[in-house]
Amino acid sequence: MAVSVTFTGDTLEDVLGQIAAAAGAESTPAPKKTTPKAEPKKAEPKKEEPKAEEPKEEPASEDKVDVAALRDEAGKLAREYASKNGREAFTGLLDEFGSKNISGVSDENIEDLVARLRDGV
Repeated sequence: MAVSVTFTGDTLEDVLGQIAAAAGAESTPAPKKTTPKAEPKKAEPKKEEPKAEEPKEEPASEDKVDVAALRDEAGKLAREYASKNGREAFTGLLDEFGSKNISGVSDENIEDLVARLRDGV
């Protein structure tokens, strides 16, 4: 006659304790060897981030530059500049602004490029 017994437990020590109890062992099971479990990290209190102020709409002023219009003007002036001074002179001018073409000139420098092109035409 075959007998089947199943023991379940969270740890090996639990199962061995169950086996010992089923076998009729009078002694207490060996002390459990436990490995220290990593304590769950406590959530750090959230630090309040300073709220970014919403940008205020500034009234349109004459000091503001329309970058798109400047790029269009630079394109027109570039053709005149290159025909008058040569293509190499124009590419040299673009090199001074760290670019190979007008669209590569930064928004901060486009106004200076247009001024230089006007001077050379």
